[in-house]
Amino acid sequence: MLGMMPYLLELAVRYLLACRPRASFVVAVAHGGEKSLHSSMSFTALVVVLVEPQGATAQRRLSMLQHVRKAFDPAYRRWPPHITLVPPAVYTPDGQDDALDPPAWLVRHLQRLTAGVERVCAEHPAHILQLRHLAAFERREAILHLRPSASSAEPLLSLQADVAQAALPHMPGVRLRSTYVPHMTLGRVKTVERRRELEQRVMEVLGDGLEVRVDRVHIMYKRGEAKQPYTTWRALPLGIRVP
Repeated sequence: MLGMMPYLLELAVRYLLACRPRASFVVAVAHGGEKSLHSSMSFTALVVVLVEPQGATAQRRLSMLQHVRKAFDPAYRRWPPHITLVPPAVYTPDGQDDALDPPAWLVRHLQRLTAGVERVCAEHPAHILQLRHLAAFERREAILHLRPSASSAEPLLSLQADVAQAALPHMPGVRLRSTYVPHMTLGRVKTVERRRELEQRVMEVLGDGLEVRVDRVHIMYKRGEAKQPYTTWRALPLGIRVP
């Protein structure tokens, strides 16, 4: 019986190779492996304003809203409250990868991005933003968020337009929506009951709004598609000219 083992193994291999469903499975695994490898080598970067409370009242309200985010926002641990200026771009190695974090090839991309955004930030003053309105993006799940009052949003809208223009040449594959809507995400819900609960908890602490200061722009990055926290690459102050 032992002498027949090589022959039986050969028959088994031939059967598996000839079996169409099994072959498809092998291809799927290969593709999945390629995707996983690609993801592990790539990095994601974006441009945001981190929400900085202005005063003790705003600090207290933001702290309570963080409890809401923890309960309703899957990205709670990935980054602090923020307002996105330019959505994520994916960067892949243009040379040999290395073990540094960030790797040297990514540093080159981030340096070019920083140079453009930094010049824009110097031209815009720091300002106060009033996050007063609870709203939602209605998709497969409702994304509830805070939006600024129209008057306080004007400096931020101007900043975002100029930052996007400077950043996009250095952020491959990013396409902006036709209308920019500044917002701070609070949570994602799929049911009416969860939405009511989220809305109630927000309104209990929001009062007349959340006053925040906008005095710098952050460029952040993380590795691949991993659900890990973003890291700040640079915090670029507003209204300060760089020699």
